[in-house]
Amino acid sequence: TRLETPVQSGDIVEYTIYFQSEGQEALQNVRVCDLIPDGTTFVNGSITVNRGGTGSDNGVFSSPLTPVPAEFQNICANGTPTNGAVITNLGTLPAGGQFGFVRFRVRIN
Repeated sequence: TRLETPVQSGDIVEYTIYFQSEGQEALQNVRVCDLIPDGTTFVNGSITVNRGGTGSDNGVFSSPLTPVPAEFQNICANGTPTNGAVITNLGTLPAGGQFGFVRFRVRIN
């Protein structure tokens, strides 16, 4: 029997976005934008990027209502996330079998 407890105010929730490249060609300029859900607050310093490709970064938090950089505009809530977003440039992922993740935490309001 599995006991599930609903999240409560003050709880921390961790999000993980997994990625895997497949195929015969490298994927260039791979970018990720994940919106911070309403009713939560981003936990500073909680971003982890594992196994990004050439030219990748460590991810950054874009504050609520702050326009994201131009290269993220088309993938990130029309460029101005209302509750903020984690944005990550995974760079160029090599062909066939590159995998990894982007992880961050939020606190329930």
